[in-house]
Amino acid sequence: MKVKLTLLLIILIMFLLIPLQSALGQSNNEQNREEQTAPATKRFTTKMLEVKRGDPERIVPTLRAFGSGEKGSQVTFDQSFKVIIVRDYPENIAVMEEALKRLDVPMPSPVSLDVQLHLIAASRQSVEKTTFPAELQPVINQLRSTLKYEGYRLVTTFLNRVWAGERVEANGVADALFNLPASAAKSFYNYSLGSIRLVPDAAGKDEIQLKDFRFNLKVPIQSSAQGASGGFPQIQYQDVGIRTGLSMREGEMVVVGTANVGSSDEAIIVVVSVKKVK
Repeated sequence: MKVKLTLLLIILIMFLLIPLQSALGQSNNEQNREEQTAPATKRFTTKMLEVKRGDPERIVPTLRAFGSGEKGSQVTFDQSFKVIIVRDYPENIAVMEEALKRLDVPMPSPVSLDVQLHLIAASRQSVEKTTFPAELQPVINQLRSTLKYEGYRLVTTFLNRVWAGERVEANGVADALFNLPASAAKSFYNYSLGSIRLVPDAAGKDEIQLKDFRFNLKVPIQSSAQGASGGFPQIQYQDVGIRTGLSMREGEMVVVGTANVGSSDEAIIVVVSVKKVK
């Protein structure tokens, strides 16, 4: 009897120990797993890098390419103090420090550009002989040989100065385009040149690129209908314009395009040139 009780007691103790051993084993496995997957950020260090000559905002995107990219790593900057703050593995930070030595160079001075835009009115009717600026005369000669208009007149010239990479926008009122009764009213213009860039060509010389050129006019057009008084024709405004992208050599006079006004007898012609400010 005592032997049976002893055996039963041993079996009971064994059953009680099995879950405990299983729990202890699971706990050890979880602990090992946690140790293996412990956050790598424990090895991260934070360092502040001083920028002496360059622009921190422009340097940071390049430095980020040398980071580990792991969660918790970061590269930020403070423009007012001219510093870059890095949090990453020590070896990645060391690479960034070496890269900064090459990237920390003075910013190039912005290039200023003079943009000239000429608005020309062309008509099938002859007009009084008009004198054009010397630099524009070759363009007029080319237009006479290409288009079927008899008269050309320089309506106005717009001049803007802008940094390379920036844009130009302007609007205003222009005089009558043509010597017609309906043209006694003014015309309203607006134009924009988006992202004027200097890009080296195949020969290494700077080429001017205008990504988005727009020129728009609201011009008065005489309607055949008459007003309430019966004696005066009505004038309606019509939108005409040009939109395109183009490239040119510095100082080159480029005909951007033409747009008919009212009919095919009259048109506006837009010519543009861009020069570096010496």
